[in-house]
Amino acid sequence: WVQRSGGNCPIAYRVAREKHELLDKARDTLTKAQHRMKKYAEKGRRDVDYTVGEQVLLKLTSQIWKKISSKAVHRGLIPKYGGPF
Repeated sequence: WVQRSGGNCPIAYRVAREKHELLDKARDTLTKAQHRMKKYAEKGRRDVDYTVGEQVLLKLTSQIWKKISSKAVHRGLIPKYGGPF
């Protein structure tokens, strides 16, 4: 990554090389963390197949929920899911 150009400044070369090594290490650490988070997130996940006519709950989008909650007196009592549909 770091190539010596025509300059003769070994300190600048060393600093640039160390910076690239730190960036590579940070990138590797982030990749490992992403894989670990993905593993834990998928641990409890399951595939669900729905059939026609089956009733489900729909999570209200934040925009719809805000419209409903702005008209209500007690926002904490408004359900975040609508249904069954």
